Amino acid sequence: MKIKSILLGAVVAVTASLSTPSQAYGYDFWLVECSKNNGSFLWMEMTYSSKSRDAAVSRCYADGGSPTIEKVF
Repeated sequence: MKIKSILLGAVVAVTASLSTPSQAYGYDFWLVECSKNNGSFLWMEMTYSSKSRDAAVSRCYADGGSPTIEKVF
């Protein structure tokens, strides 16, 4: 009985660890700088994911600017 409960506990632990979604703790930081075509600065934003980076680029185009993207780390 003791071996059966140990095996069942191990199966439950493995199942629980595999069923939870994995989460990345490392982030890519991006610096998005938006400026007009004549070189005048509009705004700058530091983003931490590709989704927020893409949103900042879309916002820059909506503001009438040209984005410059640089990966910080």
